[in-house]
This record gives sequence, C-alpha cells and structure tokens, in this order.
Amino acid sequence: MALRIELKPHERIIIGKVALTNGPTRTTFVVDGRAPILRCKDVITPEQADTVCKKLYLVIERVYLEEVSFEEAAPAFNALAAEIVGAAPSTKRFLAAIAERFVAQNLYGALKICRKLIAYEGSIIAHAQAA
Repeated sequence: MALRIELKPHERIIIGKVALTNGPTRTTFVVDGRAPILRCKDVITPEQADTVCKKLYLVIERVYLEEVSFEEAAPAFNALAAEIVGAAPSTKRFLAAIAERFVAQNLYGALKICRKLIAYEGSIIAHAQAA
C-alpha cells in the first residue's frame, strides 16, 4: 500500500536514512514500499532529549529509524519506562500502550503515543513549577 505525503514549503522529512528537504512550494508525492518515515518536526535529537519522556521517545525513534536494533534498545526502554512510572504513576496508562506497541514492533504507533506522553509530562512539569 502506497503512502501519500504532502510537504509544506521547505519542510523536511526522513525516509529511511535519508533526509529530504522540500523546495519553495507545496509538494505531494507517493512512497511505494516499506521504509521508516518521519517528518523532521517529529524527530528528537539527543540534544533535545532533556526530559526522561523525551529520552524514551529517542530510544523508540532510533529503533524505528533502524539506527539500533530492538534487542539493543529494550534494556534502555525498560529502564526509562520504570523511571517514568516511578516518578509519576499517572503515566502508567501511556506507558502500557507504548510498551504494547514497542514489543509488537509497531514503532510508529509507539512514537505517536509517546508524543502524547511528552505533552502530559510538560503539563506535570508546568503544574509543579506553578505550585
């Protein structure tokens, strides 16, 4: 099944191990085949991984983009997930869904839920700073 992607002017996307940058106009193209695809706005670099939830996202992202194997990433994934639940038990529902997808190697699905976890983490941090 082909994936139709529409890029805004100058938007970047990663397909496999290649980063593409769109030109000055909106572009639509179709990707036929299987390759990991992430818009650059959804990529977290090691420098941006400044919270434990972002570090978890980075672990999943690296497996998704095939930089490390699932087996190499699993210990880091488990340690970060335990740290997150230990610090904020209310995150357990997010982590259960992320772990389910990670183990099933539905990595894009795990990333989508992890983005929600990062937003939730931000709200917890903001609430703690306001108190």
